[in-house]
Amino acid sequence: MKNTRLYDLCKRSLPDYINVWKQLVNVDCGSRNGKGINAVVDVLIREFEKISPYSIEKIPMENPEEGCHLLVVFRGKGKGKIMAAAHLDTALVWQIARAGPI
Repeated sequence: MKNTRLYDLCKRSLPDYINVWKQLVNVDCGSRNGKGINAVVDVLIREFEKISPYSIEKIPMENPEEGCHLLVVFRGKGKGKIMAAAHLDTALVWQIARAGPI
């Protein structure tokens, strides 16, 4: 059985979702291309700010000319924690950890 509420929300959100992906994939942000990596980080920060994270932090790489990392923290009431990581030149996101209480 299809969850029509979730389906409708996804359908309405699709144009915005595709627009964000277009912004990300149209940036030359290969490894160590600091300007490109930072441009992707700026797009992601704008998107994450819309959903009110606990904190957002840009963390410079050892060589700041190579760009920065992005740390976004959400606080919840659940018992688990999930960390997602993205390699910014591919924008591939995956779950890398799930553990006990925070």
